Amino acid sequence: EKLGGKLEAGDYFLAPNMSARSIAKSLTRGYVAGVTLTIPEGYRLEQIAELVETKLNIPYNDFVLAAKTHEGYLFPDTYEFRAQATAQEVVSKLRSTWDIKVQTLSQKPSQSDVILASIIEREALTKSEKPIIAGILTKRLKEGWGLEVDASIQYILGKKGGWWPVPLLADRKIKSPYNTYINTNLPPTPICNPGLDSLRAVLEPEDSPYYFYLHDKQGNIHYATTNQEHEANINTYIR
Repeated sequence: EKLGGKLEAGDYFLAPNMSARSIAKSLTRGYVAGVTLTIPEGYRLEQIAELVETKLNIPYNDFVLAAKTHEGYLFPDTYEFRAQATAQEVVSKLRSTWDIKVQTLSQKPSQSDVILASIIEREALTKSEKPIIAGILTKRLKEGWGLEVDASIQYILGKKGGWWPVPLLADRKIKSPYNTYINTNLPPTPICNPGLDSLRAVLEPEDSPYYFYLHDKQGNIHYATTNQEHEANINTYIR
């Protein structure tokens, strides 16, 4: 029997018990096998580029170029792409998913909201911490304290093989607009791609008396109201 259409290039789902007619229909109607891509919350675009290169065989640099102005808006989720997807197709899908997902929030996040949410995504270890940390960082920004978060230093230092390295005290002096230890405002762009919980935390921060927080070596969080209390926590849980 003649094929009634053009063959579609790509990978296909074919079963051993399929008839010749069924196989022919699959090949001409484009039943192309998809590729599943899961993007974790808190990945920076370079990490996503590595995933995309591995899963979809899209060159790393092609994805970085296509996504460079979309950091913070590449929504972390599980996706299904055609095997021949392009970098632009992937970026467009991630970006449009962000637009859809944020409709469930109380309001559409501003650029500043997304930047702060990206910091919270990297700083918080649990969902319950996020609104409290959001409240702390929002308060510090309003009062001109500066955020002083290690995640911003990690973003500066990140490179292939270690995108989120543990910073040293000396790294806090690095001259960069992303360094929240020497700049009292937000970084110029998001430092990763946050999920809904972090975005929601920024829009609905929890009020508290705290201005400081840290995580001990077991990942438990400790809050402080004054710098003196924070220093005591550092001596107790870090040093």
